[in-house]
Amino acid sequence: MKNSLSFRINLTIVTVIIIIAGCFSYIDYQNEHEEKKEELQTSLTMVSNRLSRILVTPLWDYNSVELEEFVTAEMENRNIYAILVKDLLNDSIAIGKKRDNDWNPVALDAEPNSDWIQIEKSTPILRKEQTLGSVSIYMTEHFINQKLTEDIGLFIFQMLFLTFLEILTLSFALHVGITRPLGRLRDIFLAVERGDLNQKIDLRRNDELGMLAKGFAYMRDSIRDKILQLQESEERFRSFSEQTLIGICVVQNDRIVYANQSFANIVGYTIKELKFFSSKDVYRKLTHPDDLKKVEEQSVKKQTGSKDQIIPQYEWRMLNKSGDWHWVESYSSTIIYEGKTANLLYVTDITNRKQAEEDRMKLETAIEQAAETIAITDVNGVIEYVNPSFEKTSGYSSEEAIGKTHNILNSGKQSAEFYKQQWDVILSGKVWKNQIINKKKNGELYTESITISPVIDQKGVITHFISHKRDITQELDLENQLRQSQKLESMGILAGGIAHEFNNLLSPILGYTEMLLEEQSEKMLDYSPLQEISNAGQRAKALVQQILTFSRKSASERKPVQLAEIVEEAMQFLLHTLPSSISISTDIDPNLPEIFASPHEIHQVLLNLCINASHAMPKNGALKIELKNKGFCQLRNMEGKIISNHFVCLSIEDNGIGIDQGTLEHIFDPFFTTKDVGEGTGLGLSVVLGIVDQHGGVIEVFSEIGKGTTFQVYLPISQEENTDVSDTASLEILRGKESILLVDDEPIVQKMVKVMLDKMGYQVFSFTDCYEMLASFEKSPQDFDLILTDYTMPKMTGVQLAKQIKQIRSDIPIVIMTGFNQEVSEENIPNFGIDGFLMKPFQKEEISQLLRKMLDNRKI
Repeated sequence: MKNSLSFRINLTIVTVIIIIAGCFSYIDYQNEHEEKKEELQTSLTMVSNRLSRILVTPLWDYNSVELEEFVTAEMENRNIYAILVKDLLNDSIAIGKKRDNDWNPVALDAEPNSDWIQIEKSTPILRKEQTLGSVSIYMTEHFINQKLTEDIGLFIFQMLFLTFLEILTLSFALHVGITRPLGRLRDIFLAVERGDLNQKIDLRRNDELGMLAKGFAYMRDSIRDKILQLQESEERFRSFSEQTLIGICVVQNDRIVYANQSFANIVGYTIKELKFFSSKDVYRKLTHPDDLKKVEEQSVKKQTGSKDQIIPQYEWRMLNKSGDWHWVESYSSTIIYEGKTANLLYVTDITNRKQAEEDRMKLETAIEQAAETIAITDVNGVIEYVNPSFEKTSGYSSEEAIGKTHNILNSGKQSAEFYKQQWDVILSGKVWKNQIINKKKNGELYTESITISPVIDQKGVITHFISHKRDITQELDLENQLRQSQKLESMGILAGGIAHEFNNLLSPILGYTEMLLEEQSEKMLDYSPLQEISNAGQRAKALVQQILTFSRKSASERKPVQLAEIVEEAMQFLLHTLPSSISISTDIDPNLPEIFASPHEIHQVLLNLCINASHAMPKNGALKIELKNKGFCQLRNMEGKIISNHFVCLSIEDNGIGIDQGTLEHIFDPFFTTKDVGEGTGLGLSVVLGIVDQHGGVIEVFSEIGKGTTFQVYLPISQEENTDVSDTASLEILRGKESILLVDDEPIVQKMVKVMLDKMGYQVFSFTDCYEMLASFEKSPQDFDLILTDYTMPKMTGVQLAKQIKQIRSDIPIVIMTGFNQEVSEENIPNFGIDGFLMKPFQKEEISQLLRKMLDNRKI
């Protein structure tokens, strides 16, 4: 048989023997050929030398007979093809012989040219060193090669015969010693393949076949043991599979052939229902659409064996039978299940873990994006993590901060005791909260609200500290501004209360003084003391007006005015008021737009600032007043509010002693003054600030110790035309006979007003109790022509009283008097159902004009 082992062995041996025999024959042939060729060369040399010696005499005597005899004798050598003797003296051929086709010598009369010639040699013929001629011998290798070929053929025949005998002997030995035992082993192999592991192997030999038989027996026994182990392993797998919480399913031939209860619980189907699932159903019916492509790609790679691209573990969303999506982590591998290849799929429900990861990611994102600074340190305070807010706030990058302590932020503003107390608290496991002043990388100081919390592990050991910090520098600034604003508001309320009481006291003083002055004038007596009382009262009235201006509750009449004109008027006053040692210069833009302002209040601002500047200057001081158009600006007022408008700037600059930073922060505080007792009230700059704020303006201060101070007052440009017509005519006292009902809870004021009105001719019915006055009015409402009432009274306000009176008689005019009230003013009196408003203290001219106006309008 061509496929049998013995045939292939014999064929191999024959091939090897033939190749070896051929190689040896070729080598022997080459060696013999070279030896014969050398012998032929040696023979040629001997013949050539012999002829060159023996042909000297015949050639010299030119004995042709002897020449032919000698040449013919040499031609007996069959290896010589031709001999040619030349006579050089006569330039001719003395004699020549060559072979014909029958290899017989024939005459040669020219140089031979034949394929028979392989070797030739020409030797000179010399006589006493004279060259007589030459002898040329031409030899062939033909007969040598022929003999060698015959010898090689005989050798090859002998080798083939011996090889045939060897093959017969070797075939028998191979059949008995190898082929037949191997055939027996093959039959046993086939039986084992069919599952028969009980075949006996009776080949008892100590050679290689015996070792092969023993090895096969060991392999058979091992297979039998492995099968038993595999069966036991499958039993253990089933036991583990049924008890584990990991979902396990086996897919074979595109069907689910096995699934444990945990897998069934995860997908929500029974094990029996899963038996009808194909592998595609597992992916397509149970997989989220967004994850389907990834899962199918992994399945294809697994089936095609693309191991380098397979992701051993991957996560995807699975849909259970109830319609709920949950995250699973799966791992698949190829196994042998019940003797066949199958795909094993492990599935673990990781929904809770994914939720925890999402929560952790949200926490990390929140920390990374938090506006507050978050830093994590070890127990020694070495920074291990900082969020981006730390970098933004401190100026240090995370690379610069990590590995260092918070000492890089130390501003030196806190004592060592402060930090010791901090460490004592946090090392005890408690939370430490405080405010701290730190220093940025660029050297800028800032204030942080800081909370340090210890991180404690399950053993109760502190492992880290978490610092949560917030830059509150701006908040503290705003709080300071708010406190300042609240302080000003409180002072405003206090000022309003003082003004109310003070005006009530001034009203009878000024009222009675005015009436006494009229009497003294008529009698032509000396009334200078009364005039001094009146002047003092007017100054007190002006002081109350300053208080009300500071409290921002009083507003003078405003109109479009030229600020340059106010400055020029003030200059005339300042030239006579300030010391002559102070020089005053002005720089006024001639083309300034108008501002909408109260001339009196702006005049007051200018005088206050200039007088304050004069107090700060030494002798030979210089005061400079500038007035410029600044155009559109965005400025921040004292309360931190941005004011945008077109402004005119009034600048007052001195070369005085300057103001230090601590004082500069309080110069606008009410009652704050650096002057000695009796030299100032501390209201000057507070009033200035109140007037500027009421005008919608901004005031800025720049000062340097030893170089002076500059106040810049920005006032908005007016958008209205100036329609003011000055009326210099003095007011006259108008009289009347009408009946007036008067009520004021202050008896001294009530009496003074009654006396004043009596002198004007009016019939006055006065009360200090509003309920008594209302009862009198209800009895005969038509008997009265006008109601004059105070605003602030203990039982009811003047507005409340006015409402009740209007309900009784709606056409009667009502005038309210007040020393101060932040609700009722001349502008909003129609909103309260009253007809007139009178500010205490007032003069006879004012009240007479107002009463006459109210009464005359009623008659019309």
